[in-house]
Order: sequence, then structure tokens, then C-alpha cells
Amino acid sequence: AARLWLYLMERDYNGAKAFAAKATDEVKRMSSFWLIVGTVAHAQGNLEEARQANAEAKRIALASLLQRPDNPEALGELAFAEAALGRKEEALRHARHATEILPPSADALAGPMCENRLAQVLAMTGDRDGAFDKLGKLVKLPFGLNHGDLKLNPMWDDLRDDSRFDRILAESALPLAPNG
Repeated sequence: AARLWLYLMERDYNGAKAFAAKATDEVKRMSSFWLIVGTVAHAQGNLEEARQANAEAKRIALASLLQRPDNPEALGELAFAEAALGRKEEALRHARHATEILPPSADALAGPMCENRLAQVLAMTGDRDGAFDKLGKLVKLPFGLNHGDLKLNPMWDDLRDDSRFDRILAESALPLAPNG
């Protein structure tokens, strides 16, 4: 999945599709794999393929949640899939629940990842103000949001035309102050 993510960051969608086609069954059992496949398909304008991939990601995340109902990673992946499928309220509910279960104050590494997923879902569902509020806070956290992710991740493309994005991107390039 990491290699697939690299293709996505480079916007090498053909390379991503070719690599995904060779994925092992083990990798295909990961909802994160299908979220990336869906993002690539969406970027290429193949909306039906994107819908199918996100539906599979949702199915896998729901199955994972049957085993561990309060798994913040699975909740975040379910939230992303729901947002990609146009299910705004469900997406936001799951993403917010993940941040309640695992805030940055409880886990300095995984907590910001949950907040990052919430920012992505906010952006995907059209809440630009909410997304920018989260991004502004995430760039100030260790293990929050880094300059490379902001600069390269297609998840933020819909926000790039806003001057707030430029300010947050510039801020992300600065070293963190002591104590966060």
C-alpha cells in the first residue's frame, strides 16, 4: 500500500493502476488499498470504478469494526469511504468519533492521524472552513501534518485555490516551536 501511495503522491495514476493490478490478496484485504484505488480512479475521471473501490473499502472497514468497534483507524477509513461515496453525515460522524476515541492528547502519533483524516473528510464534504481550522492546528503538532504531505497529497487539491492553504503550507515548512 505504501508504494501505491507513492504513485498517488507523484500523480502517476497509470503507474498506480498498474501496481494495484499486481497487488497480493493480502494487500487487497486492506481498506486503505481500496481508498487509494478509488482516489486514483476518481482522479482519472472513472467515477464508477471509484465508487466500486470505495464501496469495497467501506465493506472491509465495516468488517474490521465488527471485530473492534472502537478502532479509530477503521473508523477513519470508513469515514473516508463514506465521504467518497457522498454520504456526508455518516462520514463526518465516523471521522469525529475516531478523533474522540484517540485525540492527540491521548496519543501523540496516532491522534494527529485521526485529526488528519477528519480534515480530509471535512475537505471532501465541502466544509472548507472546518478543514482549514484542522489543518492550521495539525501543522503545529509533532506528527501532525507535514510540509511534504500538504504540498504533494492530492487530498488537498480542492483547497489549493484558497489563500489560507498558502499560509498553512508556508507555516508547515517552518520548524515546530519547542513544546509543539
